[in-house]
Amino acid sequence: MKSVDNTSVIVLLGNWNPFILGPHWVAKNIFERDKIEAELFVGPVTVSRFSDESVRIEPRNDKVMVRAKKTTDENLNRIETMARRLVTMLPHTPLTAYGINHAFVETSPTELLANLFHFKDRDYLPSQMPIGSYEIQRSLLAGDYDINFTISKKQESNDIRFDFNFHYKRAPRLDGDVGDILNEGVVLRHYREAKDILESKYGLKLEVSEEQTIER
Repeated sequence: MKSVDNTSVIVLLGNWNPFILGPHWVAKNIFERDKIEAELFVGPVTVSRFSDESVRIEPRNDKVMVRAKKTTDENLNRIETMARRLVTMLPHTPLTAYGINHAFVETSPTELLANLFHFKDRDYLPSQMPIGSYEIQRSLLAGDYDINFTISKKQESNDIRFDFNFHYKRAPRLDGDVGDILNEGVVLRHYREAKDILESKYGLKLEVSEEQTIER
C-alpha cells in the first residue's frame, strides 16, 4: 500500500474573499516567501492556484484547499502550519466546517480485498450494461469529528483506493475565535489513524519512502 500524492489536503469551508487571497498576499503572509508560482484558469468560474515546491493553495469562494504535493511528515506539518496561519490572519472569515483528507492505494490486493466488491445485488443490474467502477462508502462517528471512508475500484484495474475525510463540523463564527481550528499535529495524527485502520483491519502494510518517517 502506498500514499497517493496530491491527496493530503486541508479543506477550509466558509465564505472566503478571493480578492484578499491574491498571489502577493498569499506569498507574503501564508507561504512567507517573496516569490511563488501562480496559476489562473479563466472560464465560467475563474480558478487560481498558488504553489511552491511542496505545497499548493487553491482558494475558492466557498473553500480554501491547502494541499501537500508529496506525502511526507515535513509536508503534512507544513500544510497544517499554513492553514492555521491563514485562519489566524483572517479570523473574521465565517468557517462552516473543515476537513483533512488522505488517500492510499493498494496495487496488489489480496483476494479478501477483491471480494469486497462482490455485491449481492450485481445480478439485479442490466446484463447489457457492464459495471465501470465500484465504491463503498461509510461514515464513522469518532466523537469530535466524522470519518468519511471510501473504498473504490475501477473495473479495468486491480488497484483499490482508500480515501479518508476527517470532517469537523463548525458553526459559522464571526467573533474571531479560531483557537479550536487545527490543533498542533492533527494532520499527521489523522494520517496515522487512517494507516492504522488499513493495517490492523484490512491487513495492509504501508510502503514508506526515505522522505517519510510516518511509520513511527
